[in-house]
Amino acid sequence: MKARLLLLSALTLGGSLAVRAQSAGNAVYSSRGSQQDYSAVRRAQLNANVLHEQDVVLEANVLSNLKATSYVAIFSVTQNGRTAAEADSLLNLRLQVAQTAMNELGIRPEALHVDIVSLVPTYAMVLEQKKFSRTANEVPTGFELKKNLHVIFTDHAVLDKLVTRLGRAEIYDLAKVDYNLADLQGAYEELRRAAAEVIKQKEGNYARMGLHVEVQNMTDGFQAVYPLERYTSYTAFRSGSTPEEVRLARQRKAAAANVYVSANNATVNVRPAARTREDDSEFIVRTADKAQTIYYNRTPYNSFDTVLHADFAEPRVQLIYTLNVRYSVLNQKQYEEYEAEKAKQKKGHKKDKD
Repeated sequence: MKARLLLLSALTLGGSLAVRAQSAGNAVYSSRGSQQDYSAVRRAQLNANVLHEQDVVLEANVLSNLKATSYVAIFSVTQNGRTAAEADSLLNLRLQVAQTAMNELGIRPEALHVDIVSLVPTYAMVLEQKKFSRTANEVPTGFELKKNLHVIFTDHAVLDKLVTRLGRAEIYDLAKVDYNLADLQGAYEELRRAAAEVIKQKEGNYARMGLHVEVQNMTDGFQAVYPLERYTSYTAFRSGSTPEEVRLARQRKAAAANVYVSANNATVNVRPAARTREDDSEFIVRTADKAQTIYYNRTPYNSFDTVLHADFAEPRVQLIYTLNVRYSVLNQKQYEEYEAEKAKQKKGHKKDKD
């Protein structure tokens, strides 16, 4: 019966690990050597933060995931022309087509901004053939004009339609997307309240152990992590042995000859046959193109005491708040002496006033 229970436990554990592996995703192929093994049970790390015998620092780490109140998509537009005026005229025509397409999405002209980036001459090499020489000369061919189109909108679903509509104007290069938060101060205040609640709970742990804590000072700090900073790339593929490698490995195995065992020194000696010309053959290896994937990799939750608005699918702005509070820790006897001394000083001050 005991053996049956052990077998059932092993099967249950193996099944749970298999389910976990299935939900890992192809990102595990990116760098298997640096991936952590989360299937193993890990002990919690204890951060005592003890400064000396009677001082301790309590820390609260809080993360908040906030949906952006607006977005700014920046598209890069390039136009070539024989003259600067021609390049500018052609690019402006494309921007007019883009504006018409965006009007269909409800994006008004005041939500657009065109930022000129560069205007540079372009050159090409022209081969000059002479009687006794050939010379390649660099000659001007025109101008290249670059502008950025900034578009602000409030609904993230508009971005997918925007990319499609701008294709009518041959605008395809989405340079970046900025995420905006209208009430940043209000979001930080929410984090402060959550961190204060965490500290209060940790103070309660000391009280349950019969210890008293007195605040000495505190420090805090904020950090904002935007989606652009959290995108990660990977290439998922698995390379096996080539047919040539398999064939040569079989040849080497078959070529091993004159194997004998010496009973005196318990050694095995192998004298392989001479390597054939085919064994040293050279060939060109052409690797296949592997598609690179980019995905949103949010800040993990494992180092935070509290996570606000934890459930979301759309990439969000992540605000981080850390609060450190330094305390003096007193046991019951020290606390009673401290309170008695404080009452004595208070009584003396009152007597001096009278």
